[in-house]
Amino acid sequence: YTHGELVKIAAKWLRTHRACHVVGTEFNIQATSESPDAIGWNGIRCAVVECKTSLSDFKADVKKFFRQCGISAMGSERWYMAPVGLIPHDALPSRVGLLEVCPRGTITAYRGGRRLRGGARGYHYTQQFHGEERNSAGEAAILVSILRKIHDEGYCQKRNIHIDKVNLDSI
Repeated sequence: YTHGELVKIAAKWLRTHRACHVVGTEFNIQATSESPDAIGWNGIRCAVVECKTSLSDFKADVKKFFRQCGISAMGSERWYMAPVGLIPHDALPSRVGLLEVCPRGTITAYRGGRRLRGGARGYHYTQQFHGEERNSAGEAAILVSILRKIHDEGYCQKRNIHIDKVNLDSI
């Protein structure tokens, strides 16, 4: 898989398996230190997926300061997505899940080195990062960026942003 293919799979996974109503991909916002590959919201829950196509890229990513200090990282749920067998399960940071993509496109979810029964849908949020342990301001900056660009013609299709059941007049 290419990085771009994994990002598309991650966005679809956020919509279908995490029931995220707002999903965006590959944002680079100056107000945040982190630029997640895929990010989605369902209510106040925010899930972030980082896509990796090489072990060296994964090892470099794990060393970033916002991966070391929870308060700087986005997401009440954090996941890595990679082709099957690329990332050793014991190399994952604590409370960060792994989504392995098989050659046929099926996804297997792991947390703490254990396969999640029922896939990621079976995961019961007991290990989420809570308000004091995540970068809520960074998440909000990306949401504001999405809202600002909604009226730009064709922007949502170009950036793979999907917004369902949102009444912008009430915001």
